[in-house]
Amino acid sequence: MSRDDPFGLSEDRERTRIRLTGAAPRPLAPLAPGAPVKRARAHPNTLINIFAPLLEFAPELESALAPENPEVMRTRLLDELVRARDAAVAAGSSLERADQAAWAVAALLDDLALNTPWGGASAWPRQPLVVMLRGDVDAGTQFFTRLDELERHPNRDREMLELQYYCLALGFRGKYRVPGRAGDRSLNAVRVAAARFLRNADAEDAPLSPNWKGVVASDEPQRFIVPIWVM
Repeated sequence: MSRDDPFGLSEDRERTRIRLTGAAPRPLAPLAPGAPVKRARAHPNTLINIFAPLLEFAPELESALAPENPEVMRTRLLDELVRARDAAVAAGSSLERADQAAWAVAALLDDLALNTPWGGASAWPRQPLVVMLRGDVDAGTQFFTRLDELERHPNRDREMLELQYYCLALGFRGKYRVPGRAGDRSLNAVRVAAARFLRNADAEDAPLSPNWKGVVASDEPQRFIVPIWVM
């Protein structure tokens, strides 16, 4: 592990790459703890913007080489989760809301890491990030329970709903990670429903007629000026 590989995911070509799908593993560009992600523009969702380093790193857990020390990587991810949680509080979120956001992202990272050969064979299952962060032990079910609560009132916290939708889009499966296609169908239905709630929330927030305002005119009587060349 080096400064260029702060999460401990080595790119040594002599080691065996773990391939959980048919896609070729992507080159890993690990993010240093606390370093901002460079992008063309910030995401309008404050929570997604703050947790972006972890969200963008999540898919690498499946496609990268096995880390030399999973425990070190898990600790560094925990540090980044705490940093992002504190940043969310500094940006105006309540501590409870920031905790929930960090928990959702931790659940995503755990779900991806624990379902790799190296993750299951490490100490990660005994101390997943959600346990180290908040003491929860059943994130695979609780994630969807919290999602249901957000969907009942989608306009109450649209940013949190969108964050959990991003976690689903990035690969969180939880209780639906089961053999066969039944889990895939159920999970897809959950994703589609979350996307629909987000679209409906956007539609409700949009003005009914964005051009309803008329032209602002002066109360003074209009003057007609005769061009000087007419005289």
